[in-house]
Amino acid sequence: MLEGAPTGPPDGELPARQFPKVNLHNLQSLSLPDIDSAPWALNVLMMLDAPNVKALRIGYAGEFDGRDDYRRVLVYLASGVSPLQENSQPQPQPYFPNLIHLSYESDGDPVADLQLLLEAYPTLQSLEIPLRPCVEPVLKQAKPWMVPNLKRLRILWANSLVELKRTVMARHKAGLRLENVEVVCSKPIPNKRPNDKKKLEELVNLVVVENGEELEDLIWCY
Repeated sequence: MLEGAPTGPPDGELPARQFPKVNLHNLQSLSLPDIDSAPWALNVLMMLDAPNVKALRIGYAGEFDGRDDYRRVLVYLASGVSPLQENSQPQPQPYFPNLIHLSYESDGDPVADLQLLLEAYPTLQSLEIPLRPCVEPVLKQAKPWMVPNLKRLRILWANSLVELKRTVMARHKAGLRLENVEVVCSKPIPNKRPNDKKKLEELVNLVVVENGEELEDLIWCY
């Protein structure tokens, strides 16, 4: 696993094109949480030759003015096209072709960010995202259905099971059956209705953690 530091180098952006590719073909998990220097993160990715990454954690925690730079990071992950290549019209393809798990928690516009990534990685089987504002817009309302192969869903910061129940029911009705759903909270869910939990348990293997207990890090599972 490669764990990314949340801050960039003190001297600003590194010109990644001046560095050779770092071959990490055995790397299967990559974690870049709480990015506050998007140019630094983009340069790190541009230096990597890691086609066998299966699990990715990424998210933005920088200033609002850096959102455009962060968006370039996501575009690079989705298409493999860097800002240096935009005028050469290369064939876009996902940067991590073997990716099956994504953990995403970010400031800014997480719904648009997730839609960009999930459209590029329809073969994802496992996903970890916050309940709001992500679950219904991304997994229920977006059409065509995103991540049709999704089997495992972990929800963070849940304060209700209503949206999750509606999403799981809609996907099951469409033939996109989830198998395992985990709901992680630091304290008891204030608006948890017994019928919502019961319905979810009828459809999926449900785990609800409300006492701050930590589940296994999904980044390490692949």
